[in-house]
Amino acid sequence: MNRKMKRFLCVLAVAVLALTACEGFDINDLLGGNGGSTDEPTTYEISVEPLLLQFGAEGGEKAVEIEANVDFELLCEAEWVSYQVAENGAVVTVRSHTAKDKRKAMLVVFNKEYEIYKSVTIEQEGYTPSQPSSVSLDKSEIAWDELIVKGSTSGDTNLLCSIQITKGVDFCSTAIKQFKVGGEFILDFTKNMSNAPRTAEIVVAFSDGFAKTLSVTQLAKEVVVVDSSYDRQWAEQPEKVENKHYIHKTYYSTLMDGQRVRNFSVCYDTVKMCSRWVAYPGHSVYRKWGSYQVGENNNSGRTNAWAFDDAVTEYAPSTDYNCAYSIVSKYDSKTDAYDTAKEPIIPHRRQADICFTNGFGWGWARGHMLPSSQRYNTWENNAQTCYATNIMVQQYDFNGGSWADVEALERNKNCSDTLYVVVGTLFEDNKTISRFGRTIGVPTHCYKLLLRTKSGSTRKAISDITSADELICIGFLFENDESSKDVNISTVATSVAEIEKRAGFKFFRNLNPAIADKVKSQNRPSDWGL
Repeated sequence: MNRKMKRFLCVLAVAVLALTACEGFDINDLLGGNGGSTDEPTTYEISVEPLLLQFGAEGGEKAVEIEANVDFELLCEAEWVSYQVAENGAVVTVRSHTAKDKRKAMLVVFNKEYEIYKSVTIEQEGYTPSQPSSVSLDKSEIAWDELIVKGSTSGDTNLLCSIQITKGVDFCSTAIKQFKVGGEFILDFTKNMSNAPRTAEIVVAFSDGFAKTLSVTQLAKEVVVVDSSYDRQWAEQPEKVENKHYIHKTYYSTLMDGQRVRNFSVCYDTVKMCSRWVAYPGHSVYRKWGSYQVGENNNSGRTNAWAFDDAVTEYAPSTDYNCAYSIVSKYDSKTDAYDTAKEPIIPHRRQADICFTNGFGWGWARGHMLPSSQRYNTWENNAQTCYATNIMVQQYDFNGGSWADVEALERNKNCSDTLYVVVGTLFEDNKTISRFGRTIGVPTHCYKLLLRTKSGSTRKAISDITSADELICIGFLFENDESSKDVNISTVATSVAEIEKRAGFKFFRNLNPAIADKVKSQNRPSDWGL
């Protein structure tokens, strides 16, 4: 190598050393290409802090710090969580929570291209109500043509309620599906034109987890049912009054000699759950003591076979005289439910439940309208007087006082021609009692009407008599309270005509029209030995 070449190489080496000392110099640039470089590619990352956000039931907002050298997106599918990208990450907002259980959600920070996913857990505590939740309806049973039932809720007003109709959606509906606790709601019904009642069920659920199922029974369309025998010429019968709540019926029983005879007829009020009147004949044939057992040492008399209409009963030994009977057969509301061929004309659900020893409760008696003492011929003859349709709510002392006195007068005035009797109730206020889930009307007054021939032995039908002087007729009207306990029955005597004005019925409809008014205007206690 000559001297010039050596000098060039030395200068080149010094120049290279100088360049490599400069910031940003890459030898590959000098050599051209990468010259076999071994540097690693860039790494993309996302980091989040914190990984857990905890909120109280009241909700609120909290920040999440996000560091990334790549673009990112946020995603949370919980509808109660919202978020917004901020300068250093994101702000997470959680709505208030009114349910009792804790809830969780997940916020995901991600870059789909580089498959980077980071998650933040969001937890919120359940809500503790400030007071208990409750819901109620203003009615659990409505008439066939009633269309509205109102509901109300109470409890913590921060909670929400939801309503779901689970049964009866074809005839029951509501316009309100969700509302705040403390609000009211309305259930709408269509008219029930069928011959069977129907029941709607509604579930009201509160956001604190409390839920209650409520039911409303809509009764079948009421029709006036008249026993086919009503048009017979029975002297005791009042004239029928058309009313959608009245059902007319006659009960028959078999006497010892095998005769099937009428026992009594009723005009039953399905709203008051009490007969407006009970009409019956009084005659010795009904009172002739039979040979049926009613107690350990008694072979006839009062059965005390308290039962719903149409139950068949029989004697059954018991240490309690008031329960010395058993039910042989009856309409079963569970197995026979809404079978119109089996259900009594007067439905059990529209009768007072008198089957328990305490009857109507303290201070009230199960007052017979047709007295038990007028029917001692056979078990059936007497047991029918213990049907709920022959029983009224009667003040206890009055029942055992002057009412017993007028029943004794009635028994003493039975005659060969037959004594004709109507016993009825007046409802001149809205007083009721509640027994076993049923609301029963309490009469303000009780009355008894008597009609017979004066001699008692004419052998004439009442409708054939043309002279008012051949008949005697009287009424007795009592207030149904303690003041009537010891009243002298002659002081409450009145005319049948006066009671007709207050009761709204025409009594003894089979009297000869020419003498009817004169007979029913009579008020002569002396005719009756008073």
